[in-house]
This record gives sequence, C-alpha cells and structure tokens, in this order.
Amino acid sequence: MAKPRKVIKTVLEAMHYQIATPDEAGQILSLKGREGLRF
Repeated sequence: MAKPRKVIKTVLEAMHYQIATPDEAGQILSLKGREGLRF
C-alpha cells in the first residue's frame, strides 16, 4: 500500500501536467480542499 501523502502528491503532480492554466489549477485545488481531498 502506498502512503496517503505519496498518493496525494502523485495525484497533484498528475493534475499539474494536465491543467491548462494556473487559474484552473487554483479552482481545482480549492475544490479538492472543500471536498476534503476525497478522490
């Protein structure tokens, strides 16, 4: 089992490469924050 922090870091890195603009990144990260980092 991967450690949760490593999984979150990997997911965030993957999202970073798929996001077109910093504004979109901010929207997605704040959405994830409100959702409690549930993936």
